[in-house]
Amino acid sequence: MTRQGEHSRRSTRLSLQIPVLLACLDPAHDFREECKTAVVNAHGCGVIVHERLKNETPVMVKLIANGAIAKGRVVLAIQLL
Repeated sequence: MTRQGEHSRRSTRLSLQIPVLLACLDPAHDFREECKTAVVNAHGCGVIVHERLKNETPVMVKLIANGAIAKGRVVLAIQLL
């Protein structure tokens, strides 16, 4: 039996396509791409981009609809075939 918090979800994932601008905050890496979210939850989102970003890369996510901005980091990058 696992304790509360171990292996439990913090919030529900929703399949939503929300237009966002994703930009890398690392000055050594010039990355900026308009894309759509694939999944979102209260703690972040998943996006599909054309260039793989390394885990822990600091990023900025800007909502296209209203200009709201949030800073975050890449937690897991998976290459799609």
